[in-house]
Amino acid sequence: MMMTFNEIQRFRNTWFWFAVAVGAFILIANMLVFKETLSNTSPAIYFLMLVSVLGASLIFWFMKLNTHIDSTGISVKFFVIFQSKNEWKWGEIQRAYVREYKPLLEYGGWGIRYSWRNGRAYNVQGKTGLQLELKNGKKILIGTQQKEELNRVLAYLQEQYRIDAIEITG
Repeated sequence: MMMTFNEIQRFRNTWFWFAVAVGAFILIANMLVFKETLSNTSPAIYFLMLVSVLGASLIFWFMKLNTHIDSTGISVKFFVIFQSKNEWKWGEIQRAYVREYKPLLEYGGWGIRYSWRNGRAYNVQGKTGLQLELKNGKKILIGTQQKEELNRVLAYLQEQYRIDAIEITG
């Protein structure tokens, strides 16, 4: 029986949706309260602003990160408006280990992010990820909400398939 790791993460952070709701409320309240003062402003502008907030909310609602790890390597699919897919074979990876990280400080937030110092990150929420250091010098971080399961699969793959790149951390 081959053990694999599969994880689907969605952008369901409570604080984010609270901020979106507050922003939409403020926008609608401004439209109602200041309608006489802003009567020279076209109603189309308010409609455009409301549609923009709702459109951005829908994008975040449908955003998802799919991670798959097996004996051949690691693949990540990030679906936002389009689907981004990346794969790394074990032969391309120098080191792979689970670590804690600071999304805002190290990568500037969540999503598909890039940092000159830390490389590329694929994350949706949280502060735990699979760090890949590729043989070509690039760094990739893949966020996870299933640290224990990820470590269990990595330990299995390391032992069963003798994958030297895998390092098991606490």
